[in-house]
Amino acid sequence: MLLPEDELENIRVAALLHEVGLRDARLMRLLQNFPGSVGGLPMARAMRRATDVLQEYERYYEVVGGEWPLEHLGLSTGTRILAVADAYETLQMPTPLRPAFAPWTAVEEIERSAGKMFDPDVTAALRRVSAVPKGAGPEPELSLVKTDTA
Repeated sequence: MLLPEDELENIRVAALLHEVGLRDARLMRLLQNFPGSVGGLPMARAMRRATDVLQEYERYYEVVGGEWPLEHLGLSTGTRILAVADAYETLQMPTPLRPAFAPWTAVEEIERSAGKMFDPDVTAALRRVSAVPKGAGPEPELSLVKTDTA
């Protein structure tokens, strides 16, 4: 998506912190209260901006999917990328109610919600980086049929 390196770093850190979870109040307090002298460090800046992405993502599903088009909701690029990446990963994990989606099925499921639930540009980028061609699915099984050639 040709994002600047500092924005990529913010998204990387947000994705890692998302795996830890926003529910840990100690972690969030630590990230929000970096001392001023540390604020100049690149990682500290990325962690502070990543916290903003995570806080925005925490309410993501409360604001998307309604009457307003996704592009009018003012969500950051990082939040929109995190939403697609998280959905892609989650769909590939089994739950008690469904089996895990195959990678190509997960991409197609996300594409069905592009525009309302997920950003179309981010969804298209997922298609490109996942190397799953459109319409891909499991390889058809080949069967050998014995024929009489007598």
